[in-house]
Amino acid sequence: KKTESGSVVIDDMLNQERENLDYSRETNPVELSKGEHSELYNFVAEITKGRFSIITKAFVKELGSSMACKAALTETEDESGIKNEYEIMKTLCHERIVQLTAASRGTFLFVLAMEKLSGIDVLTYLSLQNYYSEELVAKIILQVINALEYLHYRGICYIELQPDNIVMVNQRTPDIKLVDFGNARYVPATGAKVYVKGNNEYLAPEVIKNEEVSTAADVWGLAVITYILLSGVSPFRGESEAETIENVTFVRYHFDRLYPGITQEATRFLMLIFKRTPEKRPTLVECDDHKWLMPNEFMLKKRENAVFSAEKLSEFADKFHSEKQASTNPKLLTVSGMNLT
Repeated sequence: KKTESGSVVIDDMLNQERENLDYSRETNPVELSKGEHSELYNFVAEITKGRFSIITKAFVKELGSSMACKAALTETEDESGIKNEYEIMKTLCHERIVQLTAASRGTFLFVLAMEKLSGIDVLTYLSLQNYYSEELVAKIILQVINALEYLHYRGICYIELQPDNIVMVNQRTPDIKLVDFGNARYVPATGAKVYVKGNNEYLAPEVIKNEEVSTAADVWGLAVITYILLSGVSPFRGESEAETIENVTFVRYHFDRLYPGITQEATRFLMLIFKRTPEKRPTLVECDDHKWLMPNEFMLKKRENAVFSAEKLSEFADKFHSEKQASTNPKLLTVSGMNLT
């Protein structure tokens, strides 16, 4: 359904795929099989690559269908991340989280086969719009909240939310799914210390400082993504890694980098979340109920009227993606058969 202003109500989008999910997955996990990747999959084409893994379009022989496969080298430090990802994903079932369909470990590669999405992340999607509205950003953020709420219900903290972890289901509608659970952790409600090998500009201060981590770390990550989509700039990135860490731990960021014309409600949303003390941040439920994300006609029109050029975000996306791809282990490309250069 639509409002008088023509905006699609977000609740309708969140319910589109619910009836197609098999919730028995939560009690019947995807099993880890043993076998060589050459026997189980035909890797067809590279979708994207990161520091520790490569994502390919692949034909899964056992299932007889095309999937997105994530592969990492075994017997290396990289394996711990993808093994952790398997343990996290094997029982997850939610419309805003990519579905794991098969998993295997062979002599050289640990492979996760997942449902195939559009292949473009939120940065690329918005950059292709040329101009995009604050309303479109709000729709995306609401879906991220929805996904994180499910993870927290399952006792999982995502820990390191980066822009390429938010992938579009297709290129026609702003429907998203979270991917990449390599740094996600099971965390008790009382909190716990966790160690992740991540990018400091996307981590909450308590993660960087090796303090107790709770669901509040994901609320921080939500604000980092919101800031990027409303500015085309990473809020805490400094000239050096030391400066980035200092910016995060002392919560140093600039409002004047946000797009001109941004609503006051969006600015207040960020101010509410960017707090050094985790207990002072709002919960995800409180974020969901914040005035900025309200579906009433008044806020819908305000968000629709705040329109931004995608030029800065496009520049940010190009740099972000090039840095990710430049760090990929060349041995992984060779073993997977994706070293095409």
